Order: sequence, then C-alpha cells, then structure tokens
Amino acid sequence: MPQIINDTTYHDDTPSAVINVLERARLSGCRVRIHYGYTKDKDGHTAGEDWYEEWSVTGRVGRSMGPAKVPLILANRRSSEGPAILDHCIVRIRDPRKCGPELYRHPSYSMGKVTIRRLEDSEYKIQVQIDGKPHAGFKTEAQAKRWLYKMGFPQHVRRQVRAVCRAMNISPNALPDGLVDNLVATWL
Repeated sequence: MPQIINDTTYHDDTPSAVINVLERARLSGCRVRIHYGYTKDKDGHTAGEDWYEEWSVTGRVGRSMGPAKVPLILANRRSSEGPAILDHCIVRIRDPRKCGPELYRHPSYSMGKVTIRRLEDSEYKIQVQIDGKPHAGFKTEAQAKRWLYKMGFPQHVRRQVRAVCRAMNISPNALPDGLVDNLVATWL
C-alpha cells in the first residue's frame, strides 16, 4: 500500500526519513543530489550499495499531476516535467553544492573503493574503477577528478582539503585528530 504524505504518493518501502527530506526539498524549492542504490540485500548486493547514477539525479523536487502525485526530479525552476524519483531506492541525499551538507544517508551506505588507472591502448586514457571493476573512462585526469568530485567520493575530497591546508601553509598533520574527516563529511 503506497504512502501518501502531503498529497504526494510514495512507495510503501520508502523510509520516513527519505520522505521528510524530499518533502522539505519540494516545499522549499532547494536543489538536491540523489544517490540511488540497494536499500535491501538483493542478488549478491548489500544494502546501502550505491548505483553511481549520473543522469536525472540533481535538481529540484516536484510532483506529477493526476490522481497519484509522485515525486519528480526537475532540472531547474522553469521545469514542469521530469522523471519520477525512485524514492524506495534512495541511499543518500545531499546538497549538490561543493560544500553542501548531507541530508540523508542509508544506515549501511557504502560508496566502494575507488582507484584511477592509466590505460595505454585506448582513446580514454584514464579509467575509474570502483571495487576493482571498471566504471567510467576519461580522456584526461582532470575530467576524472571532476567526475569523482561531482559523484562525492570522500577520499578525493580529502585530498582537496589537504591541498587547501598546504595552500594556507598549514600542515594537515598538525590539525586535530578527525578534523580532516569532519571537513570531508561536511563537504559531501
């Protein structure tokens, strides 16, 4: 049986925390970045595992018209249509800005281990691997780093925090224990 909150219909498996974040975003008009993934253990995948979706995951939350109004992701303020949000498959919601906060995280959320490999015999010389499996290819390392930043991978943001420290003539090692991790957590 679907859940109906503020006249918006949500899947019956959608956690109330996700509904609350989506409703606040819909009513305030703020932009969000949605991460889809496995919310339950299924087909060899563990709950909280991110799908790394790139398309139709950033925008404002709206809702459809008709008898069952479902949440939509709208590209911008002028948009009146967009794809339905898979609200029962959300593992993370964050503010899409560079330093925006995390609004929701599945209790078992996992991004996986990211590595960057150089390829010799390919048009796409840089390959991003997640948990040892190829996921994306890029022509330059700068493109790969921008993609990692956009996707919110903490180990690469951590490097940026350290680079900022060096630019300010502060040794990252001189910072109190856990401060870099706290900065990274607030950036993602």
